[in-house]
Amino acid sequence: MRRGLFPEEDFGRLDWGVITFMDVIEHLPQLDATLEAAVSRLRPGGFLAVQVPVSTGSVFAAARSLEAMSGGAVDGPLRRMLQMEFPYPHLHYFNRRSLETLFRRLGLQTVLATEGPIATGNMVDRVSWSARPTPAHRLEAAGLWLLVAGGRVARRNDLLRLVARRM
Repeated sequence: MRRGLFPEEDFGRLDWGVITFMDVIEHLPQLDATLEAAVSRLRPGGFLAVQVPVSTGSVFAAARSLEAMSGGAVDGPLRRMLQMEFPYPHLHYFNRRSLETLFRRLGLQTVLATEGPIATGNMVDRVSWSARPTPAHRLEAAGLWLLVAGGRVARRNDLLRLVARRM
């Protein structure tokens, strides 16, 4: 295993068996160029694995609906999903079809696709961004927990993990 900033650091290798981008590609301003560089460094039959948030999940759908129904007045949940107040916001959201289409265009064939919920560790930390969460943050966290649970039941999970093989 090697860690580094890609594609600037390739460790002098052009024959990787596996390259992973876990919770990364949604942040990339040069998405196509970065993925093309990754695929070019995979050996034939090598694997590219990604994990991304999806636009079809229950949490994203609820955040988008709140923003739309309020005419933009309630945009906090959607801004949080897009990570607009973070240094590296989400520039891309995918669904399974759009990600598989992108991968096919890059010469990759999907071999495994699974969906799962977002991490349900400390939901208060996820929504508050503060050392002193308010009662409103705690209520928001409870709502998020319910959305994640509902997404599991309805199979509308918010994360997609996809593994593809270079042809």
